[in-house]
Amino acid sequence: MPLQSSDPRAVAYHEAGHAVVGVRLGLELLGTDVLSDDAGGRGHTRFASPGVWFSPRPGHLTARERDFVDRTIVTYLAGYAAESRLGVADTAGSGFDENDVLAGWISLLNEVDQEREAAIARSREKAALMLEEPGIWRAVGAVAARLEVARRLDADEVRSLIAISSRQATDR
Repeated sequence: MPLQSSDPRAVAYHEAGHAVVGVRLGLELLGTDVLSDDAGGRGHTRFASPGVWFSPRPGHLTARERDFVDRTIVTYLAGYAAESRLGVADTAGSGFDENDVLAGWISLLNEVDQEREAAIARSREKAALMLEEPGIWRAVGAVAARLEVARRLDADEVRSLIAISSRQATDR
């Protein structure tokens, strides 16, 4: 029987996609979980605020701010990309991620709707391509498997699983 989007494994892969891609893109992971909340969320991945240097104004980003926004958008979209690669694309469940990207992050980059859609499409493609890398996909699988059992992982455990997976990928 095929996996359903609400299956714990699918949720774990979704959150692991955010966590692994975010870490690989240099975002500071705080932790990830597969715990439901009152707002309908089935899991959460949290990253640290970038710091006081980040004070973006739409249309007037510094190169550093733009880079951070780009990496954040790819990270948001990596959850859906991971579950899609697993074979359980949940557009409804991933809607929060995409709505958040549209409302907050994409609007910092682009003022025109067509440009926003193009930026989202590029970010989706980048997330999917990152997940094709054997070390990254192996890390997503390792984080997801551990997340299914533990239900919550701190940043150190996720980074450790990523490091082990990367070493295994290079040993082959």
